[in-house]
Amino acid sequence: MTLVASQCRAARAMLGLSQRDLARMAEMAHRTVADFETNARTPHIRTLRAMRETLEACGAVFIPADEQFGPGVRLKAVEEPKTAVDADAGTAETASQETGAS
Repeated sequence: MTLVASQCRAARAMLGLSQRDLARMAEMAHRTVADFETNARTPHIRTLRAMRETLEACGAVFIPADEQFGPGVRLKAVEEPKTAVDADAGTAETASQETGAS
């Protein structure tokens, strides 16, 4: 799957990255990212791949277009740490399942 300019802009925004941040992390010139995002030019496939892989490594998930919607982007789910209350509820639920109680 490829990367479109709007996905790149959205992913950077969601991740809190500037064009310069992405360029540095993907080891390319800032102008390459800026020109791509403004549709001034289309980078080589390997350059698009480097941008996409960098954004994915930072937590972006790219969603392909389908018959109803265009391409999109979202963030990877981050597991929330469990609190003591959550742990107690899980223990009580497990105990009731073991005894057959509801």
